Amino acid sequence: MIGDEKQYEFLTNQLNYHNDKIIEGFNQFIKLISAIIAGSIWIITQQLEQETKLLISKIIPSLILIISVSSIFLILINLRSWWGYRKAISSLIGAERVPPPKFPRSCSSELVMILVIIISTLLLFVYLPI
Repeated sequence: MIGDEKQYEFLTNQLNYHNDKIIEGFNQFIKLISAIIAGSIWIITQQLEQETKLLISKIIPSLILIISVSSIFLILINLRSWWGYRKAISSLIGAERVPPPKFPRSCSSELVMILVIIISTLLLFVYLPI
């Protein structure tokens, strides 16, 4: 049987891993959306055929939506796993020493990330000049 110390080490490593993946997912959203914005601005400055501009103007909103939805799913999937490992640590150590996660306090930063993704996606649909 695995000792409590080894189990605790495994659980905390999993917490750190999923926390890193949440941050990585959000950073990936920022990078990809920034690239789309930069590309859109570059496209506006180019002398392209109207057909090409029309095609690009149809593709960009789809890309934004796919990136936004997949980023939200990445955050939620990793948050769900983090939540389970945090509950396991709470059970292992004791709820008085390590309280179990509670909504929304335990995931407030993830909720802010998701809100930023949703708001920026809506703003891009309204204001992106392509």
